[in-house]
Amino acid sequence: MEAATVSISVIMPAYNTAGYLGFALHNLIDHQFGGLDPATWEIIVIDDGSTDNPQAAVKPALDAFHGSVRFVSTPNRGVSAARNTGLDMARGRYVYFIDSDDIMLRGSLPALCHEADRTGADMVKFVFRDIDSGLYCRLADAVPDAGLGHDDFHLLDAGSYLQATRGLTGPPSHHATWSTIYRREFLATHRLRFNEALSIGEDIIMTWRAMLCRPRVLYVDRALYLYHHRDGSAINAQGGDKLLRQSAAYMRYLGELLDVQRRVGETFGNSDTIGRGLADNLRYGTNRALENLVLAGAPLAEIYRTMKRIKKVGGDIHPGRPRFNRDIRRTASPQCRLRRWIAAYILASLV
Repeated sequence: MEAATVSISVIMPAYNTAGYLGFALHNLIDHQFGGLDPATWEIIVIDDGSTDNPQAAVKPALDAFHGSVRFVSTPNRGVSAARNTGLDMARGRYVYFIDSDDIMLRGSLPALCHEADRTGADMVKFVFRDIDSGLYCRLADAVPDAGLGHDDFHLLDAGSYLQATRGLTGPPSHHATWSTIYRREFLATHRLRFNEALSIGEDIIMTWRAMLCRPRVLYVDRALYLYHHRDGSAINAQGGDKLLRQSAAYMRYLGELLDVQRRVGETFGNSDTIGRGLADNLRYGTNRALENLVLAGAPLAEIYRTMKRIKKVGGDIHPGRPRFNRDIRRTASPQCRLRRWIAAYILASLV
């Protein structure tokens, strides 16, 4: 298969999601590329050191679409490294990063690529929405058609897109990797890759750094991607050690986001609309870094030092924070949470 013939490369990292891989591939091959020449698309599955034998789940598609479906197994290095590996292998004019347990509405990708070709867009952005496991199972038999029409597409410059989406915060949110198709040449020209040092917020940083390159953005204000919100995903850590690691990960993310904030001001000026979106991202990251420390039972001195670090680099702390995220409330008893909340409130008021 020659690179020139490939319209889109779909890159799918997989880590212990073998139970979903078969349907994910069916959704792509049948619902997105059904009836199309296999030489015009490719799916690259990157196994990020899974222990549940994902190759067995992928084998039927590998056998049926040899050359169009590819599989590579790597040591566990995280989703950013897996996506970069797929990007290095990609041959399509466009690249799209999809999770291995989510769903796209029928016919979305061909329609989006066709309009990107017509308009010369560097990025295609669309909306996603969360679904629970119950709805995910029901949709497995009947994925709705996207039904995209010409009026659904809007070509914008980067500044106008950021204004329209309130600095990528929406509602709904517009920062996600899975709601973005990139022209591969655009990524290569600007040397855009996922930051492998980040295990949280890597999609937000990637999207913002792409926006700083002033792309032409083709925007579809429709939910074409259904994000399967399930227990056990990377964002839903539980247990003391995991919470401490997540706190450190949020601190790394905050450092990158503060650099983005500086560059956004230089590139797009001091827009209140865009600035508020970035401020919301910064506040969320700050709260999560602190709440994970608090819920993990970290010493008060460590919490205080973290607050001082956040303030030193320019982060924002509100008295009464950190709030407690719904997915990790159950990691501590109500009495323990109350004691930690009071301690965090006092410290935040002092910083």
